Amino acid sequence: MSPVHKRVVALVVVHGMGAQRRSETLLQWSEPLLRRLDWLSRGSGGDGVTFERVALAGDSPDEVNARVRFRGDEGAQHEVVLVVTEARWAESFLPLQPGEVFSWGGSFAWRALLRLGVHFSRILWVNPWWRVASAPLVAALWVALFAVGLVLALLFPLLGLLLLVPGLSALVRGVTSGLAEFVGDVAVWTRRPVRAAAMRAVVRDGVRAASVRAALLARAEGVEVDATRVVLLAHSQGATIAAQTLFDSATGEPRTPVDAFVTVGSTLTLLGAPRWTSGRFAGVRAAVAGVRRPGSGSAGSGARFSPVEEWARLNRPPRWLNLWAVWDPFTAGTVSTSMRARELRWREVNGGPATEATGPEEHPVHNTANPFTDHQSYARNTAQVIDPLVRLLTGSALADPAASARSAAHARGVRQLGAGRILALCLALVLLVSPTVPAALDPVVDLFAPGAGQLPAVLRAVVAVVVGIVALWANGSLWRAWVEKVEWAPPGTTARRVWIGGFVLRTVLLGGLWWALGGPAVIPPGWAALAAVVVLVLPQVGRLPRVLPERR
Repeated sequence: MSPVHKRVVALVVVHGMGAQRRSETLLQWSEPLLRRLDWLSRGSGGDGVTFERVALAGDSPDEVNARVRFRGDEGAQHEVVLVVTEARWAESFLPLQPGEVFSWGGSFAWRALLRLGVHFSRILWVNPWWRVASAPLVAALWVALFAVGLVLALLFPLLGLLLLVPGLSALVRGVTSGLAEFVGDVAVWTRRPVRAAAMRAVVRDGVRAASVRAALLARAEGVEVDATRVVLLAHSQGATIAAQTLFDSATGEPRTPVDAFVTVGSTLTLLGAPRWTSGRFAGVRAAVAGVRRPGSGSAGSGARFSPVEEWARLNRPPRWLNLWAVWDPFTAGTVSTSMRARELRWREVNGGPATEATGPEEHPVHNTANPFTDHQSYARNTAQVIDPLVRLLTGSALADPAASARSAAHARGVRQLGAGRILALCLALVLLVSPTVPAALDPVVDLFAPGAGQLPAVLRAVVAVVVGIVALWANGSLWRAWVEKVEWAPPGTTARRVWIGGFVLRTVLLGGLWWALGGPAVIPPGWAALAAVVVLVLPQVGRLPRVLPERR
């Protein structure tokens, strides 16, 4: 009987901004991860996943401990003992009062919107095929962001003042409490270094406890120390907290070594390091500019902290994977030692020339093609997020041979999902406001209601809403069927019927939009054909962003 190669891995997951219930982050990541491990194990001739211990209640720390057996690519037998825990920092500090949050929120909103505009403009401008069409979109984006900034700049101080008025405070407290709960953690991190230290302590203690647990499991399993791994996975603001916990020597806190660090939708360049000072742009400068020697400055001093520089200086740095969704509004793509270096790595990700700029492994992913949902959808992205985690945790021994093809098909499917969503919304809007629609619908009105004249405004609104809902439902249903085929079908299985169905739907929506805008009398067929190529063909054949290796 061939020997079994054993490996013990402790995975610590860290949540992002906002309140988190007990075990919420633990289950959010452990369930899809173990499901994928089970599927890949059984596909390789293994026994799948068996649970050793699952603790989600009581006084003991929450934990999911499982064992997976599989046959590696080389034919050898492998066994991975995985223990997943969470570091829940959301309840480790006293939150700010709503009034304090809103007095801070105006300037932060401008900084976040400026960064968001630059990020989305780069996305729209990066592909030469889209540059002519994207120019008006970029202009509209900046106008919209400026309008949102003005509203928020007036809204935050106004809400803070209303909380001081006895008769009005009760009316707005529900709204303000929800807003303060969502963005209050960010305000605490950037402006309250004492409470930020409490957040870091939770992450540090979670990693230490996981290291001890992994060592005990390794001893019980007879596994050598070299086959034991500690992996820290952090999302959103949690990634910023974890990065400073791991790499910032200026805090004076003991270093917390890990074998691998995974940042998912991180806010490293948005939040920076905690500081006592209140300079308006200190957070941006703290994240992307200047130079600081190890050990210089102090926690909260406003001294510059560059996680990439600190990581690259370590004698034995952990492997660092930086995963970010293309349309995630809270992340800004690649990370490096300066704004210029980040830009160079961004261009390389999108097909530009190779660069020597320092940075971790960059994994651009496609989640939902929706800025409102991308940030919370990483754990549901099996092909581009969960599969790389599986390879990391198993040492690449359990690898899907079709992983690259699945990732590309998933990305192109997300692009088509976004194109179909935009077409559905545009068609519903045009049906509602276009002056050419009522006349075009006269024959239909006469068929069902002779002599009724033009379509009444209320009925017209109902038609627009129904068309939009049905189109969005059909688009989403086809997308879910596509994901099921791409991510869970055996290698070599095609999803041709689903793809054809999506192509037909988008063609119908585009044709309906052309008709609603006035047809050939308003838009010549040549321009309509060009729009069809842009909307129907480019999402399928356009260049995809690529994974970059780490450089130190």
